[in-house]
Amino acid sequence: MWECPTCGRSFRGTNQRHHCERTTAGAQLKNQPEVIIEIYDHLLHIVKKTGVFSVSPIKDYIMLKHKSTFLTIKPRKKYLDISFFLPEKTEEFPIFASRQQSKNRVLHAARFEKPEDITKPVIQWIKQSYDLTKQ
Repeated sequence: MWECPTCGRSFRGTNQRHHCERTTAGAQLKNQPEVIIEIYDHLLHIVKKTGVFSVSPIKDYIMLKHKSTFLTIKPRKKYLDISFFLPEKTEEFPIFASRQQSKNRVLHAARFEKPEDITKPVIQWIKQSYDLTKQ
């Protein structure tokens, strides 16, 4: 892993291209409604059971990384979006978009308006995404 000397973020590749930004997850969530913070906390609780990861926030979203990013969290005023990788495309709710990223990875996006929206399938998808980034 390479750590950028300017922003302190860690990357898989040496001198990997990125936007140098310093912020915190707390700063991202500071002016968010309580329900958005509850969703974020619930997601972190789930991911902590999955394995070792780091939190890498930038201006518009928060990345959770193992060897690479496996979950991106985008807090908004009325909802919280996440994106994650699966080995194949699925269109189950609450997924609202997907895009083939490589031969073995499809990026999926899901939206939550309350913590209860994070169902068992969502938890399994997050675990799958984590496992994909271990390879």
